Order: sequence, then structure tokens, then C-alpha cells
Amino acid sequence: MKIPKEHHRYVIGREGQKLKGIELQTATKISIPRPDAQTDVITIMGTREGVDKARHQIQLISDEQVRMYVCACVLSHLVFYGSMFCSFVGISSCYC
Repeated sequence: MKIPKEHHRYVIGREGQKLKGIELQTATKISIPRPDAQTDVITIMGTREGVDKARHQIQLISDEQVRMYVCACVLSHLVFYGSMFCSFVGISSCYC
């Protein structure tokens, strides 16, 4: 599955604990390319059910990073433009 390289470290987690947890919960083996590799493809091996579950968990991690990026952008604009921008856009534009 293709996951942006900048999200790989979040899939791996601190000292590999997130990745190990996903592998244990889903009975899969997950291969993440080295940081210097030219690919962003994460490989998951296991039963169809396990692969589907692992894929779902990895996609959730990646999606969360996208949401956090959007929130950081919105919040940086809120800080830059101040209360006038808050009134115009509304705080509900942040999907945190």
C-alpha cells in the first residue's frame, strides 16, 4: 500500500512499538522501506483478514497525519490573521 514517506515514522512508532503492535494484533508481517529508499510502498503479508485489518490501521495513522497538517495550517493562519480571520473562517474549519 502506498503511504507518504513522511508518515512512515508514525506507522513505525517510538522504537518500533506501533509497528510491532499492529503486526501482533493482525498476525501480519509488515515491511516498511528504509528512509533512503526511493519507494513509499509498505508491504503487508498475512491472511486476507489480517492484511485488511493492518491496512486499515495503517491508513488511519496516515489519515491522522494529514488532519494534523491541515489543522496546523489553519491554526497558523488563525495566528497570522488574528481574530478577523477567526470571524471570517470560523473555528469549525479545523478538523482536529
